[in-house]
Amino acid sequence: MKQRIIIYSLGLITGLGIWFAYDRIAAYNRSKRVENYFKQYEREDFMVEDKSPEFVGSDIYNMKLVSDKNEETTINKSGKIIFINFWATWCKPCIEEMPAIQELYDKSKENVDFYLLTDEDIDKAVKFIKKKGFTFPIYSYKSKSNLTDYFQFNGGSIPDTYIIYDNQIKFHHLGSAPWNSHKVDSLFANILAGK
Repeated sequence: MKQRIIIYSLGLITGLGIWFAYDRIAAYNRSKRVENYFKQYEREDFMVEDKSPEFVGSDIYNMKLVSDKNEETTINKSGKIIFINFWATWCKPCIEEMPAIQELYDKSKENVDFYLLTDEDIDKAVKFIKKKGFTFPIYSYKSKSNLTDYFQFNGGSIPDTYIIYDNQIKFHHLGSAPWNSHKVDSLFANILAGK
């Protein structure tokens, strides 16, 4: 009986010793992993995002577009204000703001060139716009490679709208907006007045 107790006790002590040693080794390995994690975290290049390219206004005239007549074209160097809106037929917020864009187009087209850009097939886009009864000009850029470096990097979420004049972005808005508002009229008037 005494022998059994001694054997059980030795077994228990050995088991506890092994468990304790295993636990210490595991704890050491965990601390090493945490230490390595923080070393990674503290590296200067950790989570450094690519820097957005600078907007070069003259580059917009090199973008390859397809017009609603299925012809290759570019943005016109007319000297007017340029209204660029990125949209898609499947984008609900894009569709919601289109009546306001139509109103803005109707009252501003003498001083503003409108470019509603989609990456979708131009025939599909034209059919969609005609069905909705809109008359503003639409274009397809087919793929991001046909856009400026700036739009290739910053594009993604739509609708995305830029008002450009004299090779500068005068206003940018991501999301739908009431484009037929007096604020936009005032912005256009101030731009044209050189303010």
